[in-house]
Amino acid sequence: MGKFNPRKFVNPDTLKRVSFANLLLLLRQPGIREYLEGYADGGTGPRMALAATEADFDYDRLARVLLMPEDGYPDDLADALHHIAELADSEAVHQLQEEMGDALDLTTLGDEPSPADIALHAWLRDRPAVERVLGRQFLDRPKAFLHFLGPALSGPALGVVDDDRLKPLIGQLKAWYLKKKGSDFVRVLPYERGDAWWFLVRHAMPPQRQSVIKDGKPTSTVERPEKHDIVVYTPERDELAIHASSKGEQDLYREAFGLHLFPGGRKFTDTGKYSLKPLAEKREDALSVAAIDGLDSVVLVQLQVVLGPGVVQSISAPDVMAFYASREKWKFPEDPSAATFDVRFTGAKGRPRKLTIRKPNVAKYHREGDKDLIDVWMKRNGFIPEKAKK
Repeated sequence: MGKFNPRKFVNPDTLKRVSFANLLLLLRQPGIREYLEGYADGGTGPRMALAATEADFDYDRLARVLLMPEDGYPDDLADALHHIAELADSEAVHQLQEEMGDALDLTTLGDEPSPADIALHAWLRDRPAVERVLGRQFLDRPKAFLHFLGPALSGPALGVVDDDRLKPLIGQLKAWYLKKKGSDFVRVLPYERGDAWWFLVRHAMPPQRQSVIKDGKPTSTVERPEKHDIVVYTPERDELAIHASSKGEQDLYREAFGLHLFPGGRKFTDTGKYSLKPLAEKREDALSVAAIDGLDSVVLVQLQVVLGPGVVQSISAPDVMAFYASREKWKFPEDPSAATFDVRFTGAKGRPRKLTIRKPNVAKYHREGDKDLIDVWMKRNGFIPEKAKK
């Protein structure tokens, strides 16, 4: 997520349509109640009067208070509003019902409860389940991963990944983020997907001051953006794939996940995962999609070659292989540093999707859902070579 902005839920009309009893349960939770009944910055009275009846409750004032965080705004309140706002639609409600089953007792909400009402009810009933449902939506968004290799051709299965096992890992992440970003808000949500374990890491970013209009006057408020990173462990290749924005975070995840998820620890190195030698050695044959169901064609459209420190040559064409074939005197680069391909998937309409490989360990996919099938193609054609025995 970007900045804290739960506007889909925090408006007077939506708040009036949710169960008043459930709304009060949220607002009266420890830490949240103290903030709401405390005095606003520069104010002469409490931010909210939570003792009011439903008929007298000031929904307009509540919406203003919730959307304009002041110092001391509870993390739990921001977290609840974010999840409820993001899941307040019919598709998300269906996912909540599948995740929670009988634990989501909608009979208490009356006839035809709104999606926002159901999302709030779910948060109060089973917060971890709500976090898992929203977390899955972020797993499919990243398009670029750094890949780090473990010490073996194949690695150990992780077994059960529960809260007790994650606790020391989260502790290390909290300490790092508190020092670097000023907040120890960290959540790690594990998901077992096919032959790999995916971990969504939610953490806070440094606070930002935002200009706002309050009571008709310009002022400012402090917002703390949140970020979602992803770590994937694949035992079949003993590989850790990381989607994070900074090298510091990449190094942190590589160390922390290796240390805490494996008995005795496990080191993941940045030894190159990808090779572009097949392009020079096999030429057109390196792009073959024979016997790979789901792919129609792969075309090389760009090559990059490092000529010296800070000097990179880029060759682009609708079909780079055809370009070189038409120029007999031009020598195909022996050691490209990066390559971009147009990939056509069976049944997909419109333009082909891009794949970029950058040595030693970066792959960028047009869509994250493309990763599994493209990885099969890369292994089949030698772009992901067999790991050397150590």
